[in-house]
Amino acid sequence: MKIVTSNIMRMLEQNFVSQGGSYLDLMENAGRAVARAVLDEKNYKHVLILCGKGNNGGDGFVTARLLREKGYTVDVILADGMPKTPEANANIKRLPDGVRIFDYHENIEGVLALVGSGYGFVIDALYGIGFRGQLSEDIARLLTACSALPALKIAVDISSGVNCDDGTASSGSFCADKTITFTMPKLAHIVYPAMDFCGELCVADVGIPQKLIDECPYTLHSTESYVQVCPLPRRKSVSHKGTYGHLMCVCGSYGMAGAAVLAGSAALSSGVGLVTMSVPKSIYEICSSKLVEATFMPMEQNDDGTLSIEGFNKITYTISDECSAALIGCGLGLNEETSEMVGLLVENLDKPMILDADGINALGTNKDVLKHSKAPVILTPHLGEMARFLEVDISEVKNNILDVAQEVAHNYNVYLVLKDVHTIIASPDGQMLVNLTGCSGMAKGGSGDVLAGLMGGFLAQGMEPMAAATHAVYAHGLAGEYASRSATQRTVRAMKLVEALSSYRII
Repeated sequence: MKIVTSNIMRMLEQNFVSQGGSYLDLMENAGRAVARAVLDEKNYKHVLILCGKGNNGGDGFVTARLLREKGYTVDVILADGMPKTPEANANIKRLPDGVRIFDYHENIEGVLALVGSGYGFVIDALYGIGFRGQLSEDIARLLTACSALPALKIAVDISSGVNCDDGTASSGSFCADKTITFTMPKLAHIVYPAMDFCGELCVADVGIPQKLIDECPYTLHSTESYVQVCPLPRRKSVSHKGTYGHLMCVCGSYGMAGAAVLAGSAALSSGVGLVTMSVPKSIYEICSSKLVEATFMPMEQNDDGTLSIEGFNKITYTISDECSAALIGCGLGLNEETSEMVGLLVENLDKPMILDADGINALGTNKDVLKHSKAPVILTPHLGEMARFLEVDISEVKNNILDVAQEVAHNYNVYLVLKDVHTIIASPDGQMLVNLTGCSGMAKGGSGDVLAGLMGGFLAQGMEPMAAATHAVYAHGLAGEYASRSATQRTVRAMKLVEALSSYRII
């Protein structure tokens, strides 16, 4: 799936019309998609729709007609005056009897009082992808009042007040629970701060042929597009465990055995032939009782319960002689010895490696060692770890996530997996992908360890770093979605992600 700007989306619609389609067809299909989202819910059947004067408002008029025909009580607020486009004007004229229409600017206080009158749904069809600048004070009041309602709030294409292309958001922007966007996601759906106003993103087909979509330019591709074109390698009918690689996991510390167990479990589920866990002796019995298919290399530890630097040579020789990839981090702990060990491993290992969590934190002021590594390195930070790595405030990373991902990957010669609601994957040569799978049920301790283990398993099987990262992130998100359906988003735990990989045949 492509992620596009407003100009690209307009160009695509124009191409559709030039080849025999019509804007009326697009509007009808868009309104039908929004109405379907309402019909799928069981909220109180009283709907408020904010309509603008452009084609986004026209989508709202179509939605109002279709819902009224299904027996819903529908009120429409003309938030910015009467429609100005031919298509929107045609659809306001098609509104059936029973749809009440209120002009906001004729009676601002009266309409604001109406907003609080017990709606089950509020639909924002005010500005759409063309909005720029700041909301007027009166419109901001209206949107703020609507955002505060306990109703299910749905944005049509994009929340009003949000800039489609740079992700900025005006004060008072509509805060949606769900956004129904059309044909393809837009940049604002995946970057901050606009993404905070998006809620759950649903992409609806409005009838533009796939051929036109395939031919149009784009800003980013999704991981889904990548895995469809480049699927996981087929398993060989004649093979053995050595065929599928050997991963060394340098993970865990006293009190953090779970991180090692989760990473090892995910690695074992990746299809890798062998997994060896290099863990401190104090957690060996815990880990070995949970990971019966793995082999273990119990290591000396220091007074903090983390791996002792004395074990560096053994770990290095084992990885170089026996393994095809390494995972370093996942509960490793952070002190002078782990910092020294991680720096030396990055500097000396000749096998591709993943640095996760404390594996990243341990680099501290020694980040430049990444530029001179002998083998490819994948970093998997969340936003906080990325901010610490760059020594900046987290807001600087959050609000510039695409630029940060691209610059770090290029400047440090790494493959970067910058984890967030929509994870960004960037390669040193400038390629970037965004992941759209996943759910809030994954916002739990241990989810990152599962991702790192799965990615390490793919890397050990000989996959190129970008492929290993992309497949792991995509499958990890799907596992979260499926696990949350069989349980709930509140109750799903990290180990359920590992179980979902096989039980739902994700990989």
